[in-house]
Amino acid sequence: QDIMRRLAKSADVLVENYRSGALRALGLGYDDLRALNPGLIYCSLTAWGQDGPRGDHTAYDQVIQGYAGVMSITGTAESGPMRCGPQLLDFGTGTTAAFAIASALFHRERTGEGQHIDGCLTDTAFILMSAQITGALRTGKDLGPQTTGRGNASHSSYETRDGTLMVGASNRGQHKRLFEALGRPELGDKSYEYRRQHRDEEAAFLSDIFAARTAQEWEDFLQARHVPAARLRTVAEAVTDPQVAHRAIHHRHEDAPGVDGPFTVPVAAFKFAKDGPQVDTPPPPLGAHNDEVLAELGYEAADIAGFREHRVI
Repeated sequence: QDIMRRLAKSADVLVENYRSGALRALGLGYDDLRALNPGLIYCSLTAWGQDGPRGDHTAYDQVIQGYAGVMSITGTAESGPMRCGPQLLDFGTGTTAAFAIASALFHRERTGEGQHIDGCLTDTAFILMSAQITGALRTGKDLGPQTTGRGNASHSSYETRDGTLMVGASNRGQHKRLFEALGRPELGDKSYEYRRQHRDEEAAFLSDIFAARTAQEWEDFLQARHVPAARLRTVAEAVTDPQVAHRAIHHRHEDAPGVDGPFTVPVAAFKFAKDGPQVDTPPPPLGAHNDEVLAELGYEAADIAGFREHRVI
């Protein structure tokens, strides 16, 4: 607790994801540390938030996917509810927290005030489902699986000669270009209402014609005509695509302390025109900088040795 208080005195940001109230019970809550550093940005991440009827409950990504309804709209009628493949809510909450912290730091530059950020997996789930929830609350209709076949025929998936093709001709211009490219211009440039009413006949035509070529052939053909389309790829295929290499979204470490062999880590989902995110060193092992950090806080070597002996660090 003393180490935490010393760190908080000079820290810009503290991020914690303990159960709500756990750090407060140790005298390390936001109000406790704000008294030591009024400019501290204190970010708390939980499953349901810091308070409310579920404020003291705990959960992980898959639990909240079930609770918030994400699983109920994922999958098909045949499969039933399914969990999203990636840890959607964990990483979504982390990304949201990063934005919140940056905003709080900007606010501090303007006002000199710190901030307590209360983020949670459930809020992230609802934000990520904004389009579905807004529609459901507006129409009063219950949501089922959000399959690729639920929308317009030109914004759906189709089986080709060797795999699945995702087509995204959503707006009117793309719809027109799609049917012109396929030799049926009279079917294109239709209103959204017309497309809803004639979905079945459009889908039947597209199913027949897409079955005649491979998914890659269709991807190349449609993209050359500015129609959104891509063949379904595995993760292994996707990460080796030339565009991914061009974007340099991943960094490969040939070796690192405590790791046997090379490994790859993500960099960032954006670029800057100047400078920008990059990976310079591999992730340090747990506690690699304990001695340096504690020395900066004023602890002597004997103190640090004692912390280690008593498993404080």
